[in-house]
Amino acid sequence: MSKKECSKLFQGIRWTFVALGIICFIAGAVNVMSTSKYKKINARDKNAYITNIDTKENPPAVYIAFDYSEDRSIIGRLPAAQYNEAMNECDWVTIFYDVDNPRTITFKNPYLKAEIFLGTGILFLILAFVVVFAFYKKPAEVQEPVD
Repeated sequence: MSKKECSKLFQGIRWTFVALGIICFIAGAVNVMSTSKYKKINARDKNAYITNIDTKENPPAVYIAFDYSEDRSIIGRLPAAQYNEAMNECDWVTIFYDVDNPRTITFKNPYLKAEIFLGTGILFLILAFVVVFAFYKKPAEVQEPVD
């Protein structure tokens, strides 16, 4: 492969990485915007406790109460499957609740998808610059003959 073809190949790879990085970054930003209404709390700080487990509902639900503010508590409904999953991982310390509707709670991080997209976008942009600086060689300078 000639130097010109090789240079075009690396330019193509670089711009592909840049495009993928920008796309992933935008997807992550859109994801953050769509899930920005969730607030993260520490269940231990908010004195969270299980109030009821209702197996008659479809799907079965677990009701968890936590201190929403100084003067009132919120009881949030959580699907039992998600609760069991959190208990198996022994990490139900963190609860995410919807700011607009605090009764909507979840143990799953609603920002995880956004974090993955943002991280992948940054990785692609870094790879684009690695391709440029690691493999791209400047053309040799032509020296004029000395008389």
